[in-house]
Amino acid sequence: SLYVCSAPYLWRFDDVDGDGRSEQRHRLLGKFTFTGQSDSMHGPVLGPDGRLYICGGQNGWALGDPDSDPETESDVPGVFSCWPDGSDAEVLAYGGFHNPVEATFTSEGEVFGTVAVHYKFPRRRDAVLHWIYGGVFNLNPVKYSRVKRTGEILTPLSYRGHVAPAGNTRYRGTQFGPEYRDNIFFAEFNTHKVYRL
Repeated sequence: SLYVCSAPYLWRFDDVDGDGRSEQRHRLLGKFTFTGQSDSMHGPVLGPDGRLYICGGQNGWALGDPDSDPETESDVPGVFSCWPDGSDAEVLAYGGFHNPVEATFTSEGEVFGTVAVHYKFPRRRDAVLHWIYGGVFNLNPVKYSRVKRTGEILTPLSYRGHVAPAGNTRYRGTQFGPEYRDNIFFAEFNTHKVYRL
């Protein structure tokens, strides 16, 4: 099967007869509002826990079965996860003024990711985050009242400039040598560079 985030839904495409073409498609999750920009939803990425992880949501989202009334809906951006059949959907963490871009994972299952527009004022700052379950990072101030918080706003691992994060991954190969193993690489569109943590 092929899993695709194409707003407004998370889809699964099945090749039933093995000819390399999909004969079936299933809406698995949610309804993420699409505004014509590329920031509605990103992913999915398969985590080491067997769950699918999706980023986005700042334009509005609803988790749950697309054909029934969703139990959870909001317009606070963050990272979401569900099982590959779309069940048990939940919010991992909230964060970003706009556009959480992608999730990746340490070998222990910790979730890392990037956010385009982590801060907007006095100037734009993008960021690399360690997404913690239940965590709340910087948000548009009008959205804080829509989330539960148990402490202070969490800070990112690294502030970037106006770089437009374009994805990240944990390196699992051996070609670069052992010192690169399990490092996290992230790409910046505006600077045309790839960095490692």
